[in-house]
This record gives sequence, C-alpha cells and structure tokens, in this order.
Amino acid sequence: MCERNFHPLDERRCASRFLRDPDLEYALLRRLTGETTRVVVHDESLGGLGLLVDRLEGFQLGARAEIVYHGNRLDAMLRHITRQEDGRFLLGFECRGPHGPSPTAARD
Repeated sequence: MCERNFHPLDERRCASRFLRDPDLEYALLRRLTGETTRVVVHDESLGGLGLLVDRLEGFQLGARAEIVYHGNRLDAMLRHITRQEDGRFLLGFECRGPHGPSPTAARD
C-alpha cells in the first residue's frame, strides 16, 4: 500500500497504518443524512480508518459521519478519497472517540 520513497512524514504515516482483512473487517458508516451503510475496513491508523465503498455519491472532503466499529461509536471527518484499481473508493476518515459526542446528536 505504501511506497518507501516518500517524504519522511509520509513514511511515518505509512508505518502507522495497519491493513485489515477485507473478508473479516466491517464497520457501519452513518452519514448525517441518516443513511447507514455496511462498509469494508481497509486499514486502521493511529488517528482514523480507511473504508472502502462502491459508490462515491454523497461523499465530499470535510463531510462528517459516525462510524460504528468493533462496537464503538466514533465521530469522523472525511479527509481523503482515493479511487482504487477495482473501481471502489478508499475513504480516509479522521476519527475521534469512542467517547466523543455523536455528530447525529446535534440533529436529535
């Protein structure tokens, strides 16, 4: 996933990423619109999650969402989008929690 000829900052980011088994690791991605989707967890990092989705519709940089992963509810903000060779999209979310306020709580 990570090339080794990156800038030192990029190397540190790669070293802090932990790939997940796409057949075993799933999360629930709940957008502020209320739509919930089961997604594949591509990787974990020290500050977030990489999630794979089939469609990009409705996702834009800076979008807030809620992710439920391993029973924990995380506040998340979309930081990067990368199209994969298989046509899916890797969404990089910065996450806070599991004890942070839910972004959907503000709507309720």
